[in-house]
Amino acid sequence: MITKILTSFIFIVAPLVYSPGPANITLAGLGGTFSFKKTLPFILGLWLSTISGLLICLYGATDFIMKHKTLMTYLPIFGALYLFYMAYKSLTSIKKISIEDNQEEDESLKGPSFIEGVIFQALNPKFLVFTISVYSPFIDEGTLFLSLFSVILFIGGASAHLAWFFLGNRLSHILGGKTAQYFFGFLLIGVGIWMVSSSFK
Repeated sequence: MITKILTSFIFIVAPLVYSPGPANITLAGLGGTFSFKKTLPFILGLWLSTISGLLICLYGATDFIMKHKTLMTYLPIFGALYLFYMAYKSLTSIKKISIEDNQEEDESLKGPSFIEGVIFQALNPKFLVFTISVYSPFIDEGTLFLSLFSVILFIGGASAHLAWFFLGNRLSHILGGKTAQYFFGFLLIGVGIWMVSSSFK
């Protein structure tokens, strides 16, 4: 059982959770804008939403979602709007933050909240489609297998989130604070546009 789970993770899950998607790009952008301390509430909210989504799919919501494909058509639009909002917050904070090696972040500026993290992942179409896709081949494997698989999925996703956050943070020092913030802000807008366009295909 463990061998099958690990094989599935290496060849199916890992390429998806570590690839650039809305959550990973957003976390990279936050890493280029805010400190880890200020972003942690958002990350914890995102993880709570991730766990909730995994549990929902684990306990049989996959069939319901597959039967209501209209939901999957409009969800990327709401997710994209939220990305635009995150990009707006990042771009409008550029004059207030400078993440250089010899400068400190403005302590009066608040990072994204726990609730924002929850909402963001709930509106992330890649997460929902990915979760449904990876669970579907294993529906008949039994509760123990699916439970262990869910734990592996969460650990993989959480480690990817942290990796992308610190990648963005490192890149902000290489590019310079303001340049990185502009880069990630417009990257978020680009991902949002892609999400909207994909919903009409």
